[in-house]
Amino acid sequence: MKTSSMSRTQQPRLSRYPAFTLIELLVVIAIIGVLVGLLLPAVQQAREAARRSACSNNMKQIGLALHNYAHSNRERLPTGWVGELDSGHVHGDEGPGWGWATQILPFMEENGVYDSIDFAEAVGHANNANARVSVLAPFICPSDAYGTERLFYPGDDGVGANDEEDNPDAAPGSVQYARSNYPGMFGSEHIAHGGHGGGLEADDGDGTFFADAALNNGVYFRHFTDGLSKTIAVAERDSRMGGSLWIGMPEGKCAAMSRVVGIGEHMFNEADPHFEDFYSSHPNGMNAVFADGHVAFLSSSMNETTFQGLSTRSGAEVTPGF
Repeated sequence: MKTSSMSRTQQPRLSRYPAFTLIELLVVIAIIGVLVGLLLPAVQQAREAARRSACSNNMKQIGLALHNYAHSNRERLPTGWVGELDSGHVHGDEGPGWGWATQILPFMEENGVYDSIDFAEAVGHANNANARVSVLAPFICPSDAYGTERLFYPGDDGVGANDEEDNPDAAPGSVQYARSNYPGMFGSEHIAHGGHGGGLEADDGDGTFFADAALNNGVYFRHFTDGLSKTIAVAERDSRMGGSLWIGMPEGKCAAMSRVVGIGEHMFNEADPHFEDFYSSHPNGMNAVFADGHVAFLSSSMNETTFQGLSTRSGAEVTPGF
């Protein structure tokens, strides 16, 4: 009897690789899904922390520019915006409109934009078309999901459903402007104008920025009797209600004055805000730069009275913690 030429031990062995069963595969997919679900909020929080930090850095740059401007102008801050003098008062919604931010551009390394401005003409004049559409990164909060389009068309006053308190851009206008998220602080009471009962005249703001008839008539440091470190200069406003402007007050536009300044009359981040208020897309608060140049994140749990006190330069209010 012949034996096989290949012994049993020499015969090739077929390798058997283990495979996942369907149930095991589904379990692995479920585990991966749970891990992604746990990780995603952490990633989103990290991204928001980065955006909030970038926003804070923007405001630090603004605060530094304000102080450099003041040191070059005998400790005087820029005019809030340039209005038109008539019968002893400045009409805040009329006039050239140049805002406080235009005056600090050379101190923010934005000399090109500054040099393109024709201050002899109004904000809306054709000579200033290039400046109007100049998107400046230091005036944009990266968390503003409502204003992803950096250029927009502010609504004209009295047109369509445009409403200066709730929706100034319901019917877009025909002139394009660059957006801002950082209006100056007018004070603790709203500006007196059509549709508003009472309020302060545009040149009587009790905050850091108000209207005047000339570029060189801003408030001096010595007038901040509450303390520079206890007076908000600039704070946040996202675009949920409408667009704000860095360039100034655009005559003929709805809520023209509130485009360049905000009011501390109501608590920021209220559930039912007006356009002139302050509100932020950052969770639980907003950034603000104070008149001494420091930046603070103000908690949404802050007392409204405290916020109103921080909105004035010489109200002698008690502001705990500041």
